[in-house]
Amino acid sequence: MNNRILELDKQAANYALSVCDANGCYQGKEYLTVVKEKFAELIVKECIDVLHRTSKEAEMKNTYMGEDVPTIAHMLAIEKHFGVK
Repeated sequence: MNNRILELDKQAANYALSVCDANGCYQGKEYLTVVKEKFAELIVKECIDVLHRTSKEAEMKNTYMGEDVPTIAHMLAIEKHFGVK
């Protein structure tokens, strides 16, 4: 894993603190639920951004395969982006 995942975790925790501050959900379970949900949302958004960026790059290089066809380039870009295999 890389530093980007740590940054997303920190963003999720900060978000949860702000939500809990407004709603008073400082109980462990509620807070952790908010953190996990936000963390998952942020990861999905990152993946979408990686796919979009990779797709645009491929399109510019005339290697674009179409919107509905996932490419190995997309998968490798996500793996590299998050440092997972």
